[in-house]
Amino acid sequence: STWAGSGSMEFFLGNAAQQAVFQLMIHTYGVARLTEDPALLDIALWLAQSDNLHLIQWFGRGGSEAEVSAYFTPREWWDLGPDRIIVEQQRVYTNVLRAMEAYLPARRAAREGAERVVRELLAALGERERTAQERGALELAGRY
Repeated sequence: STWAGSGSMEFFLGNAAQQAVFQLMIHTYGVARLTEDPALLDIALWLAQSDNLHLIQWFGRGGSEAEVSAYFTPREWWDLGPDRIIVEQQRVYTNVLRAMEAYLPARRAAREGAERVVRELLAALGERERTAQERGALELAGRY
């Protein structure tokens, strides 16, 4: 039992919305582990809290447990309507997953390689520019 109700698996995974969010939680945690980034793992653990499932226990249900769950859903969210609340909650996870992709080892290596190429190009351009400026200064100095 939990502070909010029975606490059985039905309480946390009793509707399709909760089950979908739970799958997103698992996926987010798995991707965070693959990144090996402690900050991203911390975000995934925060998103995996059971409160995120309890928050939508009301979806498609009635009764006292659903009423408690609905009570803790932020008031401003209700302006979206029940279906849109679920969509937006799932969108949090999909956005986090997209953001984490850049930190996956293969993507990170590609990004770091691209950043190195850009730095090398900028350095080469900087040398050319400096050389051209030096030539211009020498030419100007030679006139006097």
